[in-house]
Amino acid sequence: MVLKLAKQLIFVTALFTFLVACSSNSNESVETISSESTNQDTSSAPYPDSEERLNEEDTGNLISFGNEILPIIENACALCHTGRGPGVPHAKLDTAAEVSAYAFAIGAVVDSGYMPPWPASDLSVPFLHDASLDVDQRELIVEWAQAGAPVDVDGDTPVMPSQEVPFLVAYDQELSSPNFYDGERGQPDEYRCFIFDPQLTETKYLTGYEFIPDQTEVVHHLVGYRVTAEYREAADRKDASEDQGGWSCFGSTGLGSDEILTFGLQGQELSSIKTDSV
Repeated sequence: MVLKLAKQLIFVTALFTFLVACSSNSNESVETISSESTNQDTSSAPYPDSEERLNEEDTGNLISFGNEILPIIENACALCHTGRGPGVPHAKLDTAAEVSAYAFAIGAVVDSGYMPPWPASDLSVPFLHDASLDVDQRELIVEWAQAGAPVDVDGDTPVMPSQEVPFLVAYDQELSSPNFYDGERGQPDEYRCFIFDPQLTETKYLTGYEFIPDQTEVVHHLVGYRVTAEYREAADRKDASEDQGGWSCFGSTGLGSDEILTFGLQGQELSSIKTDSV
């Protein structure tokens, strides 16, 4: 597992935790958003063509899936929820039919703001690769889902990500963990803490980072914590307390001082502040 850091780092000891889910058991052990909640089935749900719907519905109120909904899905959802993306075990959106089948769940998580995941608030400095939706986009998806999620394209129409996974081109430091963890069978989710120490001697500022896991089949996401230097010895003791590398942790590092500094998902591993905001 590698962490690349762009210019200027602010912490002395970093502890990163990531969620491990065994891919071979993902259909059995990972809690998913069931498409059954939409009362639709992707193989049998009817997808009448646009001409049939135009005869049945008020054309003024009809939301076009192809022209309005699909571009939002491809821009904000497809990178994680198509192909082998990290969100596929929870909701697979490879085709228009599958998006429609998950419409009830999509509408719910979009309406609540739970999806797409974007932890930064409006009070933060601007970030590149912002995956959040604006109010109009959220309302459009919710209205479409409540209207029965009509699809005016062929159900087999592929959903193609409009964005590519970004990578850091230039960085100042690359950190790797010397420890390894093989995981344990029977655990659907597990958080594991590892120490990444940039060994700084002066104040620096983090403007971008990239998380590169070496086991993409099982690593779902990373949460990075800033921990003050006074807890380094305590972290070392935790690191040595278990047979394999790192230590089991959930919700926090278990140390006396930590605060979330970074967050990364498979398929969206890069986060950077806009250069004109620094």
